[in-house]
Amino acid sequence: GGFAPVSDKIAELQKLYVTKNSRGKGYSSRLIKRIFHEARLAGYEQLYLETSTELATAVVIYQHYGFTALQQPLSNAAGHPAMNIWMIKSLLSDE
Repeated sequence: GGFAPVSDKIAELQKLYVTKNSRGKGYSSRLIKRIFHEARLAGYEQLYLETSTELATAVVIYQHYGFTALQQPLSNAAGHPAMNIWMIKSLLSDE
């Protein structure tokens, strides 16, 4: 998992995945917190992501870490037709 720029102040969380055998061991938490840290260091103020209703567990995890739902994607340029949930989180706090 990592992040890529969307704009000067917004990065997109991408390819975050934990294998089935590694789930429930805190790896998701460590990965997400590390990505938050690195994105802040890179100067980003918000972190955006796209996911799917099929990944309900991931959506709950993202909500736990402060992501909130958007009504539409930030941009259709990337073209992720399978994604139907768009979320964003401020990186300006220490959460």
